[in-house]
Amino acid sequence: MKKNHICYFFLIVLVFLVAINYHPHFLNINTKDGNNPISPLVVYATLIVAVLSFKPRLFLKNTLFKVYSSLILVVFFFAALFGGLGYNSSGLWVEARTILLPLLFLTIGYSLDLSEKQFVFVCLLYGLVVSFSATSQVMSNFGAFVIEELNYVTSKNRLGALTATASIVSFSMAFTRRMKLLPALSFSALGVFLFVLVLTIRCRTSTVCILFFLLFYIFKLKLFKPKHFVYLFLGLTVFVVIAKYTNILSTAVEYAYSSFTLNHENDLTADRTRRNIEAWAIIQNSPVLGRMTTNVSIDWVHNYLLRVTSDYGLLGAFPLLTLYAILVLVVIRNLRKVEVRDTYSIGHIAMLVPLVTSLAEPTFPFGPGTAVFFSFFLFGVSLSKAKANTQR
Repeated sequence: MKKNHICYFFLIVLVFLVAINYHPHFLNINTKDGNNPISPLVVYATLIVAVLSFKPRLFLKNTLFKVYSSLILVVFFFAALFGGLGYNSSGLWVEARTILLPLLFLTIGYSLDLSEKQFVFVCLLYGLVVSFSATSQVMSNFGAFVIEELNYVTSKNRLGALTATASIVSFSMAFTRRMKLLPALSFSALGVFLFVLVLTIRCRTSTVCILFFLLFYIFKLKLFKPKHFVYLFLGLTVFVVIAKYTNILSTAVEYAYSSFTLNHENDLTADRTRRNIEAWAIIQNSPVLGRMTTNVSIDWVHNYLLRVTSDYGLLGAFPLLTLYAILVLVVIRNLRKVEVRDTYSIGHIAMLVPLVTSLAEPTFPFGPGTAVFFSFFLFGVSLSKAKANTQR
């Protein structure tokens, strides 16, 4: 069996494990118990695929990979340096390990030479298994498809990001140029179903990611020419007429509205604003090294930039902030010139999920690994194909 076939087999295993990892049989989203029997298998599968697909020259020739790996070393160095100076730098060791995983995912996507058929199958498998896991969670822990005042912050937002990624990938696949009608309709239906799951789980940031993607797609394709406004008006007219006699419209609007506004704590931001204000106060009082020089204890800050800056200061967080800024710039640059109907362009679009989510969550865009795996993997594939097209 060829090495590429072996890599592809273990990639399929890895994608399946990452998606099934969030099934209620393995992850009780209702508790903070992190004892998930699938997690070690995900790590082993990741290492196997990374080793089998590893190309040493990648880190010698590609600027992004060289900078990324160098910044990881800087984080490790800072952790040792500040720890040796007596500062509380234990968190930096965790940060270094956290940003290492996405580099592995990125490397796997960049190194594997997947055919278009293989790539489509991987995306389909991910979408189907995520929909199964998310549906099972909804039926087990969210009161079925009913918006309720439930607040499972620990794992809910990870599941939301996972499901939003699968939804965006499904929509993107449906719109690709070479997709035939029946597969396109199937991917569209899967994307819509995953979107409904995100609404039900009540992950508002993930919902925003999907809506932002749809607006981006409309903008890139310049869909709204004069004739399209006519089609839109006719379509909306038919929908309103049907909705008037079936109560679909009011039900759908109420469902989406409740997903955004219903909150157990009667706070639209779920206490994020207060925590962000506290983090900003720490940055003002200790801008260089943050909480490494103080004994101040605050709740988990739900914004990546504020969290790392308040925890380690502008100096301690410099490599993390630099890596974040580089990712944002690379993604924005590629989104500006990407051909959205190209099958392999999906990775640039999928990176919107971890980056947008990082504005409202503490570990994104680099973690947790299972929630960001597919975005970074697809990003690696897209970068690799874009490089290959440039060299032709």
